[in-house]
Amino acid sequence: MKSALRFLTLSLLTLTWCVLLSTVLVVGACSTGIGKDIGASGPLPGSTAGGKPVGLFFFVSSSDFNNQRTYYFTPAGQVYVDPTDFSAVALAAVPPGQHGSYAVNGKQMTIKWANGSTTAGNYHADESGFSCEGSFMCVAPLASAKQLAGTFEGHNAAVSVNANSLAAFRTLTLKPDGTFTRDNFTASHSESRHSDKSSFNTDAASTGPQQAGRWKLDGWYLTLTDAQGTARGVAFRTDWDEKTDQTKIFRFNGTSYKNTNL
Repeated sequence: MKSALRFLTLSLLTLTWCVLLSTVLVVGACSTGIGKDIGASGPLPGSTAGGKPVGLFFFVSSSDFNNQRTYYFTPAGQVYVDPTDFSAVALAAVPPGQHGSYAVNGKQMTIKWANGSTTAGNYHADESGFSCEGSFMCVAPLASAKQLAGTFEGHNAAVSVNANSLAAFRTLTLKPDGTFTRDNFTASHSESRHSDKSSFNTDAASTGPQQAGRWKLDGWYLTLTDAQGTARGVAFRTDWDEKTDQTKIFRFNGTSYKNTNL
């Protein structure tokens, strides 16, 4: 779809446009100005109108595709990275290295973080998002639960230490009747080296018990409830089928889920 294509175009432009210009220390703390920016129904949709980003954006680093984050820019000039909720209390609890104030002047964007550091880079925007040290895609809440029905596979980035790695995968099926099932799968790889320069590799996998429960989409928020409890968080899609409007990829609680049938 056009928005997804423009986002991919921004990803390519990032390699040329976005350069880290400076990291310096600054004195003083950032003012909060939080409460008036947050509505009861969730964050503002992402927009680049008005010459600066406002609302929720999905970020992918230009140097590391696995570095994917959620940024929230408020109209008052505050920025938050990976907030778990958007109430004034939750935003105030975001760590100093993940929140600060931001400004766009011409083609330069500057963020003064609350931990005392400043980053600045080239800013290039269109209606789908902007690029600055990576690609920022405007995101919005889903219009209906039907758009999210399907079977999805999500996984975290593999954690590697030397020749060893660990990755966690999960399958999530959201059914049109409001029920869901999910499975968890963990894979590991380890390599042992010996004094004679030989090596021994070990691969292991484990599967957790299937969980079942009910799901609900309410504006921005997806809620999963099963015997283990309730998981709730902002859900938004980053790719979808233009003809059917079904979701190809969506983001929920720090994990990207890909539709296994699209």
